[in-house]
Amino acid sequence: MNAAPAIARKEIRHGLNSLFLYLLAVVFAAAPAFPLFWNPAPTNIFLSNHTSLAGFFQYLPLFLMVFVPALAMRAYAEEHQSGNFELLLTRVDDWSIVLGKFAGNLAILSAGLAATWVLPILVAQLGDLDWGPVASGYLGALLMGAGCLAICLCLGVFCPNQTTAFVVSLCLLAVTMVLPLPELNMQTRFQNLAAGLVDTRDLCFFIAVTGFFVILNRIAVGLRR
Repeated sequence: MNAAPAIARKEIRHGLNSLFLYLLAVVFAAAPAFPLFWNPAPTNIFLSNHTSLAGFFQYLPLFLMVFVPALAMRAYAEEHQSGNFELLLTRVDDWSIVLGKFAGNLAILSAGLAATWVLPILVAQLGDLDWGPVASGYLGALLMGAGCLAICLCLGVFCPNQTTAFVVSLCLLAVTMVLPLPELNMQTRFQNLAAGLVDTRDLCFFIAVTGFFVILNRIAVGLRR
């Protein structure tokens, strides 16, 4: 497992050298501002006269549903296309590959979420913002993002190119957000946290999803040997 930090740094370095990821990060950081300031709906803080990030958190799962597959699609697809995956398997143990790629991409995702912190700062200038739901909402966003990332990376092991990895991951994440069972619906679990309701069952759900798919990713990588 000593190679995991090196693989994580490699993932971060590739992300920093990718113009596509920079463009994606800009869109991810700017798009959530639309429901808060320009959307003609109750989530618009100018129309509602209520300083809240409810509009941002309402649409954040949709942004994550697109951003995370776009982030994760290159993790294994680039290894497949360059022929390095088989070489990597001969030199590095499975857990190092899985945890390194997960940690590196989670760091990039966390940076993307951190970039949106300009929104609560701006909203706080317009009125008395309740920071409790903001903190729990961001905690939920990080946990949900980690779960989505674990799912996408697990699927990416079996996808030979980035387009396939993106489409398959996007479709599966969409399913997890429209499931009729609230206990398994990621969006419902997230909205509980975004409303300021910090329930250990929701926290454990996201942690369990992340852990399950990280372990499944490890098994998937082992099957490629």
